Amino acid sequence: MNAKIKKLLLALSLLTMLVSACGAQNATLDGTTWTLVEFDGKTPLVGHQPTISYQDGRVSGNSSCNTYGGEYTLKGDQIEFGMLMSTAMACAETAAMTQEQEYLAFLSSVDHFERRGDTLLLFNAAGDALVFAAEN
Repeated sequence: MNAKIKKLLLALSLLTMLVSACGAQNATLDGTTWTLVEFDGKTPLVGHQPTISYQDGRVSGNSSCNTYGGEYTLKGDQIEFGMLMSTAMACAETAAMTQEQEYLAFLSSVDHFERRGDTLLLFNAAGDALVFAAEN
């Protein structure tokens, strides 16, 4: 086999492994519940930490005072949330209600993610991130 063909086969093999690794990263979102640990450089309010869970193209969680859910799509490290539906209970604390509104607004702007072990980062186009820790 000539050297050019060997190099081409090696390059294709490496590309296949890289693509497979990206797919494995995506698959690891399913079945894990994540708790928000940092938002806009701040720690979420104690007792009102938002959560997010992924399962079979659906997302759900607690947004501080209410629960929410909807669909999401993945393509490599790109993630897009569809229209998220939420319950409409009022929070007793104004700060929790503000945090919830900001959290849900940020989710609608998320365009890519990164998983680092038990940490999940959701980024918007400006590079701002929500930082989550795995619960289970």
